[in-house]
Parts: sequence; C-alpha cells; structure tokens
Amino acid sequence: MKYIYIVLVLLALQGCGGSNESSAQKEISTVTIDMELNKSYTMYTGDKVIKTSEDTQVSIVKNAQDETSTLTLLKGSANILRK
Repeated sequence: MKYIYIVLVLLALQGCGGSNESSAQKEISTVTIDMELNKSYTMYTGDKVIKTSEDTQVSIVKNAQDETSTLTLLKGSANILRK
C-alpha cells in the first residue's frame, strides 16, 4: 500500500511540473520572404503564399514523398509567410 501511495505522489508531482516560459515566449514568429521572379522556393506545411500584385502567377510542384512543394514565381510579386 505504501508503494502505491509513493507512485501516486510521484505521478502527481510530475503532472504539476510546469514551464517557466511565459505565453509571450511561446509565440511563434512569422518570417516574410519576398519572392524573386523565376527563383524556386521550397514550401513546407504551414507556409502561406500571399500575392502582392493582381497579375501574380506561380508554378507549384508537389513532392509526395517528403510532403513539400516547390514554388516558382512566374509573374507579378508575392511573399511567403513562414512560421
């Protein structure tokens, strides 16, 4: 019985362990990448493409093996938002 009590206390203490990081430190920063014409960019899960001109055209090639895509800016202008 004493053994079960010790195990329960240890599990309870382990569950109470918190992080000293504040919520502000846990925020993920976003990086903005200005795309250049005819240059290829590797896109990852969570990346977003934002067109910055109406005539923007891009080419996207999906790689199913590693779940990435290659994006090439063909016309106009755009940004990549990466977390």
